[in-house]
Amino acid sequence: MKKLILRLFMVMLSVYLLGAVISLYASEGHHAPAPSAPPPPPAPVPSRPTPAPTGPPQMAQANSPPPATAGGCGGGGCGGQTLPSPPPVPPTPTGYLADGRPYYGTGTPSDPYRDYADMNQPSGGTTFGTLPAPPPPPAPPKTATTPKTPKAPETAKAPKTPETPKKPDKEPTKLESLNKSWDFWTSQYNSWANDMVAPKDQCEKNMKEAKEHLDSIKKDLAAMGKTPPSNDPTQPQYPPQTKNQTLAVNIYNNYQKSVDELRSAQGHLAAVREKAHLDSLTSFGIRAEDRESRAAEVARNRAAITKAESDVATAQAKADRRKGDWESSGFTSKYGALPDSPKIINDPGQASKDPRKEPRKVDAMIHKIKSTP
Repeated sequence: MKKLILRLFMVMLSVYLLGAVISLYASEGHHAPAPSAPPPPPAPVPSRPTPAPTGPPQMAQANSPPPATAGGCGGGGCGGQTLPSPPPVPPTPTGYLADGRPYYGTGTPSDPYRDYADMNQPSGGTTFGTLPAPPPPPAPPKTATTPKTPKAPETAKAPKTPETPKKPDKEPTKLESLNKSWDFWTSQYNSWANDMVAPKDQCEKNMKEAKEHLDSIKKDLAAMGKTPPSNDPTQPQYPPQTKNQTLAVNIYNNYQKSVDELRSAQGHLAAVREKAHLDSLTSFGIRAEDRESRAAEVARNRAAITKAESDVATAQAKADRRKGDWESSGFTSKYGALPDSPKIINDPGQASKDPRKEPRKVDAMIHKIKSTP
């Protein structure tokens, strides 16, 4: 088996060498004569033309005809003079390679100028019968263009006016500061009033602090003749009040003051009478020299009692007058009789989200008056 493989290898090597010799012989310009043709006359070996700079060596130029000599002259020439040969004819390419280069070989496996770019292709990387993409047509000659009209000289631009410097932000006025502070502490109070997570004592402490700030801001605004920009969350909320409602509230508040004054006068009268009574009990058994001083003290007690009784009568008259104003204005039929003491109830208009906190308290009569136009 080894001998058979060796013999096949020797045969292939011989065939390859024979093809190389034949190709070399053809490249030298020797052509084997045909068996039936007479031998051609000897001719001088022509000079080989210079190959083109952009293409591969041109093998077809080796087959170009020999230089022409004088007619009828043999291989020795006519008198030893050789006529100049015509210029060589440009060879026609056999085909074109894949990259567009012209191919001048025979296309046979023995051609030494074949392109072996890819031996897996059937043509061995050589493409025959195709032409490269035609070059782009030459650009048309530029025609004389009309000269451009020179641009008019630009007029001088007006100088930019300097920008007015921005005025610094003015400091807020006292009214603006008070309004901002009011909005801040209002939000703080509402936040702690609706807080259901923090401890109750912490919420009430912060609500009390916010209320103190709101009361202080309200006093400052009142001194400027202004009112708060929004409702006071620490106070009951009522609709806009009419003149009759305002009058009813004033009469009610004045009546409560007169009632308080009446009670104070009655208490003072009781204290004076008790003191005078005690003095009369201790007036028995006094010495004769002390009777004059004792008589003066009794007179002072009687005057004090008379003054206290007069104060009670004045306070009673004032209270009766306030009650008469209430009845004459028709408020008795609308809101009821004036109570001698205020009745405190929970604010019906308060919607607290946290049941742990103590509800706000209001005067029942004032709430009734302000809620009923």
